[in-house]
Amino acid sequence: MQTHRRLEKLRRHWDELAAFDAVGSVLTSFQRDDVIADQRFFLQGEHEIEFILDFCTRLGAAPPLGNALDFGCGIGRVTRALALRFDEAVGVDISSEMLRQARASQAHLSNVTLMQNGATLSMFQDSSFDFVYSSRVLQHIPDPDQVRIYLEEFVRVLKLPGILVFQLPSSIPMKNRLQPRARLYSVLRSVGLPANLLLQGLKLTPMRMAAVAQEEVEKTIQNTGGDLLHVRAIRRRQHAVLRQKRLWPDELSATGRHRLTPGVALAPVASRRSRPFGVLPPLRCGNAANR
Repeated sequence: MQTHRRLEKLRRHWDELAAFDAVGSVLTSFQRDDVIADQRFFLQGEHEIEFILDFCTRLGAAPPLGNALDFGCGIGRVTRALALRFDEAVGVDISSEMLRQARASQAHLSNVTLMQNGATLSMFQDSSFDFVYSSRVLQHIPDPDQVRIYLEEFVRVLKLPGILVFQLPSSIPMKNRLQPRARLYSVLRSVGLPANLLLQGLKLTPMRMAAVAQEEVEKTIQNTGGDLLHVRAIRRRQHAVLRQKRLWPDELSATGRHRLTPGVALAPVASRRSRPFGVLPPLRCGNAANR
């Protein structure tokens, strides 16, 4: 019941953000209602996926180009890019308003499916996807147990062989942990103040940053059947790569397999053993708004 309430609150907050400024809530460097920025927004998704797939190829872990899952798809920034490279692209998001806008922006693509997710990915059978991707999403889920459930689900729905790539902070600097703007937003919404007033007038946000320790992430992936291929910290983001029955010690030692420093984000890419596993490549794109 508590998990349901938390997810409903998260869903409501992302609906409010999407209705106010869907593009800017995903990548805050983009301005609201800017057509040129909107075009660059989708182009940035193409560059991101191009980089990710090239990185996987250089690792010797290129995924089959059958079907791909974009978890936390928002309005389809990455889903569209995946659809240009895979036979089928599936985007899931917790926000119905994000999905409404995604359907409008992806209407011209016949190989895109968009669905709303809940606490699990139970709408998908085991071994459904060749490639699973999630960036700037898990970091906004405040419940670490829910994050671990999603990680387990990523591995479950991954085919053998298959590749998983995700990004997740391993810790948050002490100075950023209070997050007063997000806390105040929740309080003021609970007493009935309109979302637009808080977002536009008071410049508040419901977005919170969350983290799961690297050790916990690795344990979750491995317990679900994943092999770690690569972990790399870039601009406060940690990326790990996993693939079926193989471990790339050179890639791991190249990053030292060191513990993450405060503020580093963990982004794994995974593949399957007898069950799925995960892989993480480094991301160059940056914003903390997750989608």
